[in-house]
Amino acid sequence: MTLFSPVGVVAAITPFNAPVNQLMHKVPAAIAAGCPVVFKPSELTPACAAEIVAILEESGLEPGFLNLVHGDHAIGSAMTGDPRTAAIPFTGSVAAGRAIQAAAGLRPTVLELGNSSPNVVHADADLELAASAIVKGGFSYSGQLCVSVQRMLVAAEVIDEFVPILAEKARALEVGDPMAESTDVGPMISEAAAERAERTVAAAVERGAELVCGGGRDSSLMQPTVLLRPHADDPVVCDEVFAPIVGVQPYDGIAEAIELANSTPFGLSAGVFTDSTDVAFALARGIDAGTVNVNDASTVRADVSPFAGLKDSGVGREGIRYAIRQFLDEKLVAFALRPAEQAKR
Repeated sequence: MTLFSPVGVVAAITPFNAPVNQLMHKVPAAIAAGCPVVFKPSELTPACAAEIVAILEESGLEPGFLNLVHGDHAIGSAMTGDPRTAAIPFTGSVAAGRAIQAAAGLRPTVLELGNSSPNVVHADADLELAASAIVKGGFSYSGQLCVSVQRMLVAAEVIDEFVPILAEKARALEVGDPMAESTDVGPMISEAAAERAERTVAAAVERGAELVCGGGRDSSLMQPTVLLRPHADDPVVCDEVFAPIVGVQPYDGIAEAIELANSTPFGLSAGVFTDSTDVAFALARGIDAGTVNVNDASTVRADVSPFAGLKDSGVGREGIRYAIRQFLDEKLVAFALRPAEQAKR
């Protein structure tokens, strides 16, 4: 038989984007496994964590079982480097994830890191459906999600038809106050982040990409941006831009689509648009990603499913019961039984 026991103290660290969801992906699973938690939210979004911790304590969670600390990366380093920490779930950059993994040694980690989500639009796809999903998946949260649509790989024979549809939908988005019901795209986390996104667009255009729409900025508000044919080694293709920027590249044939999708060190989530089951399975098998959504964008995630990345996008699994297992030690107990004739009666 197998027996399960809590691994011990869990040190959980989350980024600024989706601060409620990030907390709920880690802390409740650790509590369900019976592990005390030291939790540090991003210093940019501390209020959500304080509210949720207060609610949990009011609901009867044992005092001291969940411990909230605030601070920058130095506090996070102290948490993950402390040998009393038994497991470390973290969402953030690849560089930070590597440092945490190095400090963790043999302790288990759940690292959800960077991405540059590829989304493939095959020639037989419903282009209206694909464009609507891409606009929602690329520009919601101002593109500040690890699974946001960043790279569009579009079959060469339909790219001239697809791009105007995508651009029209992107231009129709309302950018402004996130508290206004009419707003589709709100501000980025800071003006500095928006300035970085603006520079990223300018650099891509300078290297030959066509600015189809967007590219402008007003303080921390970045316009939804579509770039056509960015250079293969441009940051908008190779790195995680974490901004409302979508680059569109053509491909010829499924083999090239897979090659382009896998051309970055990331492998978190991908989207595939096609009316063919054979094409869907070929792309799903070929693309190196922890999740492949068919006829929906890379952004879609169900919290009950196993969520994880390949390559530099991380290790370990999130998603309720999968996350709980990350915080449990499994022990095999084997009984050597006596022969029947020797058994006591």
